[in-house]
Amino acid sequence: MLCIESNTGAYIVNLKNLYKNGIWGGMIINNKDCNICKCEVGGITDFIINYCVKYLIDNNNNLALNILSSLDRTYFLIRPDDKHTRRYYIKKNINCKESDIKRGRKQGFYFMGVVVLRDDLHLNKNKAVIIDWIESYYRKADTANSIIELLEQRYKINLIPTNIRPAPNYWKKYLKKNDKVYNFNMFINYLWNKSKNITNYYEIAYDVEGYYKIYDVDEEYIYLKLLYDY
Repeated sequence: MLCIESNTGAYIVNLKNLYKNGIWGGMIINNKDCNICKCEVGGITDFIINYCVKYLIDNNNNLALNILSSLDRTYFLIRPDDKHTRRYYIKKNINCKESDIKRGRKQGFYFMGVVVLRDDLHLNKNKAVIIDWIESYYRKADTANSIIELLEQRYKINLIPTNIRPAPNYWKKYLKKNDKVYNFNMFINYLWNKSKNITNYYEIAYDVEGYYKIYDVDEEYIYLKLLYDY
């Protein structure tokens, strides 16, 4: 199990091996995977299981089924109900309703977002991995950025999604800032240089979607360049 608190008060949580020794064996919490008091982990875990999972099922059953079948690669971002969270991340009539705040105060936490990482496609920069799905539930709360920064710092990886349709502007800025990728030709070189081998490169290239939204080329051209002309 992983439960890491960021310097902004967010928790990134992964439930892998939660009860590796059986349901009566207790949670497996290693010091290197937890930087908070272990007495707090139980309440965080309860919130994820009792609320976050139910929220996923109620809002998108197909997504929930896929996430639940990939829990070892799923990371939840939650924030505690405190003055810091309500001042900077949960703002009434800006990104939430009064009912959201009341629920957060009752439960003690807010479910900010979730990310699922792929383990079949790898970029070769410090064991970098591919984002399969990332979703935020409160606008203007810096959720995606918080998730990515926490995971990149934790595992010394670079994260990149194959599908950027949901947030192309974010990923355009991300690639420029983190990897100095400014145009499509540089993106092709980026994938090629980071790939472990030619097979891995083509597996990634086949799954790339939405990048035409940030580069001045059409979608068919992107596939032709990635798969055939490079």
